[in-house]
Amino acid sequence: MLLNALLRYVPTTVRIIAGVAVLAVAAIAVRSWMAAHDTTVELRATLATQKQLIEQAAAREKDRDAALAKTIAVISEVKRAVQTPAQAAEKIPQALPPLPEPIQIQLPAPEPGKDIAEDAAPPPATASVPQPDLVPLYDLLPEGTLVWIAE
Repeated sequence: MLLNALLRYVPTTVRIIAGVAVLAVAAIAVRSWMAAHDTTVELRATLATQKQLIEQAAAREKDRDAALAKTIAVISEVKRAVQTPAQAAEKIPQALPPLPEPIQIQLPAPEPGKDIAEDAAPPPATASVPQPDLVPLYDLLPEGTLVWIAE
């Protein structure tokens, strides 16, 4: 009732302006809510896609870790199998990539009747690297080694 009494004294143009203002505020509020809703839906879709990508990457990483563990196990087994200098001399050329000519590693033959003291150093082995193998072997050097050689 008080509102009706007050509205009687308010001119019609002011009432129209107030009504338009209320409608404008309502339209802005609805538009803002719609934009926020659309952004939320878009964000959820993006997060779902990113979650799938992260899960796929995690699965690939797990597979790589398993393959690496197998490779390390094989390398460890091969290293454990080499216990003597003769075994090492046999395996070193096999561990290198294919070279133009094979590397020859020769161990000195033990002298018959001569006991080598346990604390004495054994005679050195001889490795023969054919000249065609030198460039491929140099290419295998780690880059840090090449910097050290250049200094």
